[in-house]
Amino acid sequence: MSEGDEPPRSRVAGATASSAFGIVVSIVSLAGVGWWASRQSAPHLPSDDRGLAYVAIALCAYAAITAARGLRWHSIVHGARIEASYRQTLELVIIGYMGNTVLPLRGGEVLRVLLLARESAIGYPRAIGTIVPERLFDVVALTTVFASLTVIGVAGSPVGPAPAAIGAGGIVLGAIGLLVYARMRRRGRLATFAERVGPLTAASRGVLNRRGAGLFALSVGIWLSEALVLFLVAHSLDLHIGLLESLYVVIAASLVSLIPAGPGFAGTFDTAALFALKALDIEGSAALSCLVLYRLVIFGPITAAGMVLLIRRHGGLRMLRGARAPASEPA
Repeated sequence: MSEGDEPPRSRVAGATASSAFGIVVSIVSLAGVGWWASRQSAPHLPSDDRGLAYVAIALCAYAAITAARGLRWHSIVHGARIEASYRQTLELVIIGYMGNTVLPLRGGEVLRVLLLARESAIGYPRAIGTIVPERLFDVVALTTVFASLTVIGVAGSPVGPAPAAIGAGGIVLGAIGLLVYARMRRRGRLATFAERVGPLTAASRGVLNRRGAGLFALSVGIWLSEALVLFLVAHSLDLHIGLLESLYVVIAASLVSLIPAGPGFAGTFDTAALFALKALDIEGSAALSCLVLYRLVIFGPITAAGMVLLIRRHGGLRMLRGARAPASEPA
């Protein structure tokens, strides 16, 4: 790594502080959830044909969601002029989600960056840049849906309108900042800054068009489909909640999970999901059973598949040991 590629100490310190905060939040949340769970009856899983059929459909729905996530990232990668097939990007998405489950601080994103940089012979900044628009699509889609659910009063909007208003305001301010930056660049300003962040923003610039609007619509569809998975899981346990209520639980848990924390978003995801379920009058052993089964559906198969892909197709731990020097940028 050249001297110019070395991150400033202040940035490293900030990232370390942010990571430490996420870990602390995860530990505290996990301890609280563990204490609460110890006071409930043991969770139960469906055993009759009807319940198992709901679970099977939920698993198929989540497989389709994963395929859609692979398609979205492939479009971002392709727009950044990086050579990678849909099969490659889908495999890396699965490996990334496996990594997020077993590694702290969204370690799966690091795996994706390492593998994409190695297999496409690009530099790490360009590889990292493909993750940025994907996360932005998720944040904007989640915030938009959350604000909409707050406005129509799903589950009584127990946290009030403030979080939705703050989120919507953040999106508006971000859009204004982007427009101001684009205007300043057209006037020839911020050239040095643009040169430094160019590799990181190349993929993001590639979705500032109609294709980006389509990818945003796909992102909203992905999260709506996530609600269907929870809906099916709940009904397998004879918990009759609607699709909008399921969407509220998924959005609440996913927004909190954006905080980099422990493996599998331990603690943060669970606390938010249980809080949302309580707002729907699902408490105690019923809420615990729903949470456990939902976790099994969305984390279990994709973690197993990602581990198999990492070991059999991408070198497993040998890849991690060998990926010490950044991949060089193509001429």
